[in-house]
Amino acid sequence: MRMRYYSRKTAKAGVSQRVALYCYHGAELDEDGNPFVATNVGYTIEEALCGFDHLEQINWAAQKNAKLLMHGILAVDHRQSPDEMMACGVRWAEGTLGRFDLPYLVTLHAPPPDGDHRNWHLHILWSYRPMVRTGDHEWDVGEMLRTDLDNPKAMKAFREMFAAVMTDMSYEAGQNQVWTAKSNADRGLPHEPQVHLGGAKTNMARNGEYVAENEDNHERVMRSKAAVIDDALRHADVVLTKAQIVARSLTRRFARLPMLAMPVPQRVASALMSVNAEIYSVAPPLSILTIDVPAVPPIRPEATRFVGSMPVRERNIVKRATAAPSLSGCPAATPRPARIEIANLRNWRLPPLASNREPNVKLPAIAKPATVSKVPFSTQAPVLRSVYKRDQSIEPPRPVRPMIPQLSEFATSWTRPDFADTDTLERVLARIEAERKRDEKRRNSEEEISVRAAQASEAAASQQATTQPQPTEPRAGKSNSLKNAWHLARAKRLKAMIDWDEAERPVGGALRQPGRAIEGPGEKQEDKNSSSQSPFPRWPGQGVSE
Repeated sequence: MRMRYYSRKTAKAGVSQRVALYCYHGAELDEDGNPFVATNVGYTIEEALCGFDHLEQINWAAQKNAKLLMHGILAVDHRQSPDEMMACGVRWAEGTLGRFDLPYLVTLHAPPPDGDHRNWHLHILWSYRPMVRTGDHEWDVGEMLRTDLDNPKAMKAFREMFAAVMTDMSYEAGQNQVWTAKSNADRGLPHEPQVHLGGAKTNMARNGEYVAENEDNHERVMRSKAAVIDDALRHADVVLTKAQIVARSLTRRFARLPMLAMPVPQRVASALMSVNAEIYSVAPPLSILTIDVPAVPPIRPEATRFVGSMPVRERNIVKRATAAPSLSGCPAATPRPARIEIANLRNWRLPPLASNREPNVKLPAIAKPATVSKVPFSTQAPVLRSVYKRDQSIEPPRPVRPMIPQLSEFATSWTRPDFADTDTLERVLARIEAERKRDEKRRNSEEEISVRAAQASEAAASQQATTQPQPTEPRAGKSNSLKNAWHLARAKRLKAMIDWDEAERPVGGALRQPGRAIEGPGEKQEDKNSSSQSPFPRWPGQGVSE
């Protein structure tokens, strides 16, 4: 990745159109003959040229050393197709510039015929001033530049984003190659950076002319190759040294072991022994004799002839009755195996067995074996017998009887208060409200008395300081006078609080109503409202504030 910019000091007017035309004319053509060009400034190359020229004029008028245009050249992988190369450039431009509403132009250039066939590269033009197309040859240009993207850190981020795009495209193309944004020095490679010649010097070098920068680049390439070979040899020496150290340690370890005679297996010993065996000649082939066997005629069976008839003997078949013998009583119980119970870990109760209390069925007696009467068929299903004779039906649940302790001996004569009485509630609420107001009034009075006493002491001290001359030397009586003034103010404050408390104390046990004046000494306590003399009980609906 190689970056450069055209400024107002170094470039002439119209540089944006010239560079854009150079990128457009050198673009590679696709199968349909269209150039590989992508831009967000206009739909046609004419509109894009007009937009970049308009942007150049605004940047030109902004400041004297303004950056008119940014030009970047990005190398791409020659193993990919032109469509994939162009997709890399568009993804990078849209991810780094387009999302900030910055204008850009991307073109794909193929390597020249007389150059390196791997020299596929992208040309990208952009500006750091936002510009959005609003209509045909109409744009909305920003007032401020995106200076936060014009710094070395942003350039490093641009390189990392392009490496990420190249890696993604490599995996999509099936190459599975990871690209990095680090330089050769950061990767620890001994390659030296080369000097970019430019178009003019490159043509001179191709024509056979002497170019100092080109010769310097060749020397750097040779030094880089030698450094790579030297680094590979150094790495091989390190690996060989480690292998030799391991082999020597193993040799010393086995040298300290005693030499023991290892027994040879019998199979190996017998295989290695020489066996003297006689050599037998090849046996002659066996003689073959031909034996003629006479043919045996086939056996033909003759037809069976009936000489006489065989007598058929009658068989005495005993006819059995279709009914069982007559029974005088209940049929005997059929022996059955005992009932098998399966253990249940959850202790669930098994369902009860069916009851077998059915009336005994008596079969009628058969008079003669020849004439057997049929047994009447019962319409009810037969009931299975059980080995248990007791009734196993589920018992009905027992009623739950609550256990109520008899506490008559602990009962007392106490009765709960009747809070439904309105007089009681009124008295309680009135007393609580009166106490709250009295406490609040007392706190306010204490605060006012404290403030007045402090102000009076400060005024007295300031007046005394102004009337009496200040001594040049500190005297011992000064602290005593301040203490006496403080004690005097404190005594006044306490006396005022005691007087106020005596004046606010209720007379005769009655609560004072808010808003009443305090009676002076010798005055009788009279009030039109009888609630002040006898506050309790009070009529329903009569509050304290009445």
